[in-house]
Amino acid sequence: PTRGEGDGPGLSTPQGRLLGVLADLVEGNYENQEVAAEAGGIEAALATMRAHAQSEEIQEQGVGALYKMLSEHAGSQRRGKALEAAEALRLAQDANPENATLMAAIAKALEALYSGEKFQ
Repeated sequence: PTRGEGDGPGLSTPQGRLLGVLADLVEGNYENQEVAAEAGGIEAALATMRAHAQSEEIQEQGVGALYKMLSEHAGSQRRGKALEAAEALRLAQDANPENATLMAAIAKALEALYSGEKFQ
């Protein structure tokens, strides 16, 4: 089963499953990244992360979805910056300092968020 099917670890809530499906849909697919950005995917991921700040599951899935929406997509990176994605990622970091997997994912998401700056 894939993560989007809800059978993997960290996917016990509907929000976690939806974030996992979103991540699967945009991973490596520029057109899907574009559709997700235009449809409010970044906003939805950030709102879910903020509403469930104490849930490691939601933070893990939200960070993964953000990373995959932001990776190599300048429009999503700009939108993420405007929506203060870095702040949400740092809040997830502060709330879960013992979760090494989440810390690594946050570092990747922050790198993706700011990767376009070196080319501007």
